[in-house]
Amino acid sequence: MLKHAALDRKEYKGKLKIVFNELEFDKSSVVVSDEFACDACAFYMSNLATLQTKYATLLDKLEEVKARPILLGACKSFSGLQSDMVEKPTKISLLEKASS
Repeated sequence: MLKHAALDRKEYKGKLKIVFNELEFDKSSVVVSDEFACDACAFYMSNLATLQTKYATLLDKLEEVKARPILLGACKSFSGLQSDMVEKPTKISLLEKASS
């Protein structure tokens, strides 16, 4: 009886493997036709395309800024520029008094 059960088990495993392979083939060959996009899908796809364009533009600008280290250096020395701007009016007033 055990031998008979073992043979049946092997037979069913073989059949199961065949059916599983057929199922995988059928899944891969399914073609959905007559699809339509709803209004919300079209709206979201439009928004997605707009955002992708904006993102690409921002990345281009970022690369441009990274390529110009002078701009980045100005940001690092902002405190020095700020102190120069505070001192300039006093120097201008001193020069105006000296020229009069």
